[in-house]
Amino acid sequence: KRSDAVMFMLAIFVGELGALPSLFLLTENALRGFIAFNLIQIGASLFLFFRHRHLLIIYTDNVTQLLEERTASLRHAQTELAKQNDIQSERLQQQEEELSAKTEVIERQRRLELAAQTAGQAAHDIQNLVSPMFTYLSELQKSAQHPETIMILAGRLRQRLNDLLDLNGQLLALSR
Repeated sequence: KRSDAVMFMLAIFVGELGALPSLFLLTENALRGFIAFNLIQIGASLFLFFRHRHLLIIYTDNVTQLLEERTASLRHAQTELAKQNDIQSERLQQQEEELSAKTEVIERQRRLELAAQTAGQAAHDIQNLVSPMFTYLSELQKSAQHPETIMILAGRLRQRLNDLLDLNGQLLALSR
């Protein structure tokens, strides 16, 4: 600081001014004055030293070296940070791929469940329509005036209904 520099220079100047005449006089009081003024200089120097000892003094010769060291350490840290970013990016990509695969599996399962429910409902509806037809065919066979023709037609109808029931069984199996 400027004020500290002025104080230090003033202490040196006052100390020298007081000490110089005592060198010429060589008396006991002059010697005491010489010691007192030197103690003022030493005290000012020690005060400034202890007040500013925590300050960093950088010499111009070391500035370039310090800058190179700091720059190298920053570059190293930047490289490490870039590596960590790459690792995190890879992890995120892997997690995204896993999530996408799981979502696809869940979507397939949902579609299969929906198809199974639809097939089951269709099979039950077909069965509800076909079952009464067997009852009607039995009655037709019993009350026929032309038994041979009705019997042939009823047999064919029965065969077609059996085929339809087989198809219905397959739909029910699919729904399970």
